[in-house]
Amino acid sequence: AIIADSGEFKNGCFRLIAVSAGSSYSKDLDITTGTTSACSNTRCPQCFEMKTSGPLALTLLNCHKSDFALMFSMTSNTLEKYNFINVGQHWATVTDGTNTYDVPPQGKAGSNMECYCSFGGLLSCDSTMSPMLRVGTDTALVDSDQCALLNSVSLTTIALDKEQDGAICNFRFCPNCFLFQSTSAAMDMTITNCGYMGKKDLSAEMTVFRFSNIGTNMVSISDGVNIWSLSPRSSGPSFAECTCTANLLYCSLPSISTVASPSPAVAGFPYDVRVGAQTTAGKLQFTNANTYIVHTSTNLLEVYMNTVRSLSFKNTGGTLHGTWSTDSATVSSDARLKRDIEPLGQTMSRLRRSSSKNNKNNNNNNSNNNNDKSLEEPPPIAESDEEDTMQWLLASLRPVSYTLINEKLGGGRRFGFIAQDLEKVLPEMVTQPTEAGDPKRVYMLDLIAVLTFGDLEALRQKVRDVLGEDAEAQEDLIVELSGRNLRSMLAELGHEVSKPKKSETGAKEITTARPEEGQAEPEASLETSHHVSPFMAAVSGPRESVGEDEVLRQEGQKNSKSRVPKDLVVSVDPEQTDDFLNICAWCGETRRLPFDLRSDFVCEDAGLSCRASSRAQVTASTGDEQPELFPNACAWCGETRHLPFALGDEFICRDVALECNESSAHRQACISVNVCAFCGCERHLPFDFGMDGFVCDFAGFECDYSTEEAKQRRDWMIEEVSDALGGETF
Repeated sequence: AIIADSGEFKNGCFRLIAVSAGSSYSKDLDITTGTTSACSNTRCPQCFEMKTSGPLALTLLNCHKSDFALMFSMTSNTLEKYNFINVGQHWATVTDGTNTYDVPPQGKAGSNMECYCSFGGLLSCDSTMSPMLRVGTDTALVDSDQCALLNSVSLTTIALDKEQDGAICNFRFCPNCFLFQSTSAAMDMTITNCGYMGKKDLSAEMTVFRFSNIGTNMVSISDGVNIWSLSPRSSGPSFAECTCTANLLYCSLPSISTVASPSPAVAGFPYDVRVGAQTTAGKLQFTNANTYIVHTSTNLLEVYMNTVRSLSFKNTGGTLHGTWSTDSATVSSDARLKRDIEPLGQTMSRLRRSSSKNNKNNNNNNSNNNNDKSLEEPPPIAESDEEDTMQWLLASLRPVSYTLINEKLGGGRRFGFIAQDLEKVLPEMVTQPTEAGDPKRVYMLDLIAVLTFGDLEALRQKVRDVLGEDAEAQEDLIVELSGRNLRSMLAELGHEVSKPKKSETGAKEITTARPEEGQAEPEASLETSHHVSPFMAAVSGPRESVGEDEVLRQEGQKNSKSRVPKDLVVSVDPEQTDDFLNICAWCGETRRLPFDLRSDFVCEDAGLSCRASSRAQVTASTGDEQPELFPNACAWCGETRHLPFALGDEFICRDVALECNESSAHRQACISVNVCAFCGCERHLPFDFGMDGFVCDFAGFECDYSTEEAKQRRDWMIEEVSDALGGETF
């Protein structure tokens, strides 16, 4: 399809017709290049009418070498005028071999283009049009010289490389500028093959799209791979300009996601983001204007939730405002971070002496609220070496109840301390304001340490009241209570503490409750060694009869009666005598392990030989009636705390007429590595839960060696006992 020589002078325009698949035309206007002159030695037409039923491309070479210019040898001094008119509905292009000009379809700016050809054979055209892209498929698109207004709730996919016959912008070319009226609902638009213009593939070039959301809902724009989000009008980026290269959009929107993972969109910024650069206080808002982060000064960043300040950051730390909760909390407490470490008691004594002097010489530590009685000076403390430090501390702390002025920080009556009060006693526990108006604050962990110290001192005094001035007994009790709660332990055991007394040999003895009339007396008393905790011996002291015991009443044991011999002295010597050749020797005595069950079964399970069952010898049987010494040994079967012992749970609980709610067979054996293996045997007594010291102290052994050491010790004991019995094996 080449422009044919007409053979005659053309006064009008030459018509070029493009088929639907597209057509190309080309002509070299240099008359000296052929055997015959161009256009049969007549002037070639310089006006071209383009009927574009499909894309059309026209190439004019040597546009300056027309027959008129050559006739006068003026090819370097003339301008040739050309006109190109697109009367069709598809795109057309004109090129001089160097420059290419677009001729849009009829009715669009630039569809009638005028060009001049200079002496260099190059066209200079008045290309007043801007790049516009065909859209298609949506018949609701309004033909416009500027932008198309879209009112559709949801737009289907628009493929720019396909023509929808008779349905393209009312048979006209569609613009590349779109207005979305999203007031009714959110809108979605997908453009594929955006590199096409009027079915002509320009994907190697760059075309431009413009999108604007003038509604109140979100709009999404996609090229089939990525998705961009347009915010509603006046609430974020509601305008975007996109370029298309290789049929992919590149938009000026920060929020982007993919078709494969459409939500949530992520706003990406290659560098730092600055908020409020031109204002004194820049806010970063969330959802609404009442929830935000604001930078109010050089060293202050604040977080507000529903207009209420909840968190503040400074260059020296931060502040939690209001009431906060946490699943767990930790603080740095490594010894490597600390210096000048000393016992808290020494520090308290020094502070007491310092405070006493200050109270005499200084009384000007005033508060802002002179009417608040809680801020008055604490009573003066006598400066005496005999003064009790804790009495001084507790008298000076002055706990109070109060209501916060700002109820948003926590309503209702609260309980605690006044910082000004604490500052007079423990000034290092109170922080000083860094800025005017800031409140004084208290190091709460420091306060906990001080209060714990006070509680321990009070506990020590109770120990003195119970055990007298016996330093060894006091020390044993303090060790026994390490890591435990005395009150909860006593409540669980159901025992009361009684003072021990000295035996004729000097060993401490505990006397149990008297038995019923007619009960036999024990044949011998056993002495307590220094390994037995006096406290643990004391907790098994005199009690009321089992029938009046509150714990047994709770377990349905109202009819249980004790048959323990009166004035029974219970002691164990760790250097076992002939009466106690092995650990299982207790099986035949009244004093046994804290589970008063069938001793032969216990001992055989431990791999030891029991010379006699408690059924035959013991004066206080382990049948349905429990001995007074351990009135509630198996009560754990019916409580949250289960008896973790794999010796037949039903049998154990049946002995005390309790129902065993759960078998412990599935969680037996060695619960802990160093539980105190039967207080010296290989088989662990699986009685963990922090009671191991209690078990072993009752048995007269220290629990300070591992399972392997226990096994070696057991083997050694068996050999010693075997030798003593003339080679009898166990």
